[in-house]
Amino acid sequence: MNTKYGETRTFDIFDYDLLRILPFRRSRSNGNAIPSVRNFIERAGFLRSISGYGAGLAIILLITLFFRTEMQVNATTVGFMFLIAILSASTLWGLGVSAMMSVAATLAFDYFFLPPAGHWTLPIRRTG
Repeated sequence: MNTKYGETRTFDIFDYDLLRILPFRRSRSNGNAIPSVRNFIERAGFLRSISGYGAGLAIILLITLFFRTEMQVNATTVGFMFLIAILSASTLWGLGVSAMMSVAATLAFDYFFLPPAGHWTLPIRRTG
């Protein structure tokens, strides 16, 4: 539909015609930038998903370092901080990141905060 101000057009989130002006590598077959734009968008999504895992590990590391070196608190407080961080991360980044953070927090909590500190005390049940 045209108006007196110009042509109206609906925009899709992946409207590749609008991205032709960006300096992407041109396709050899037909000269347009659509394949390289798709690759760029897919790569950006992959990097965004990986950054959630890195941020989750960094949060667990910072909580562990802070409560291990700066503040002397009991294990319940540290466990609650891990829980709040994991619940917040699951809201932002989803199940995969929160599951990875849960495993990392469990290992850090057991090694650094449960007595005897500095030893793994996870109960492992052996059958047979």
